Amino acid sequence: MAAGPAPIRAPARASTRATRTPSRVPTLAAGTAVRAETVRMPRVKGFALAPGANRITPPVNWIDPPEEGPSQFYETFVSAVDADGNEIAGIRLPPIAVPLATYTGWNVYRAQPCELCDRDGSRIPFARPRADREAADDPRPSLEERYGSRAAYVAEVKESAAALVAERLLLPADAEAFIAAARECDGFTD
Repeated sequence: MAAGPAPIRAPARASTRATRTPSRVPTLAAGTAVRAETVRMPRVKGFALAPGANRITPPVNWIDPPEEGPSQFYETFVSAVDADGNEIAGIRLPPIAVPLATYTGWNVYRAQPCELCDRDGSRIPFARPRADREAADDPRPSLEERYGSRAAYVAEVKESAAALVAERLLLPADAEAFIAAARECDGFTD
């Protein structure tokens, strides 16, 4: 007598319980999402501040758009920023959690400074010594004031990366890449 196919068995369940990582999405309730016009970026010489948010309208028929133009606009919310101008919500990878600069997800067009560029961000480096920061009238602390030394900076990057690995938000190999980049960054003289 021929044997039939072997029965399919359900895999054994893992003995560990999965834990949920809290959402990092900006929300109004947490105060991490704010009206675009209320964002206050630090005033840094040579950096053009956003004139406001691009206005977003409900979709229209592009083939036969209404002649009178949009009749309504959506209210625009963005991530709140810290004193450096870096977003406070989201997964704060080491370059944001332990910054060497202000990083934005936006920029303005040189020819039309009243228009936001899409897909072009900015990096506004911090001054290295305090004297350079003061000479530039930059309100953001210098690298010297923030970290004191490359070793202290690398230690903070390690701590930030380790926390993300522990929360399963960063792979260990990626954490090592961030730490290696911190060791090699040109922001420190030692």
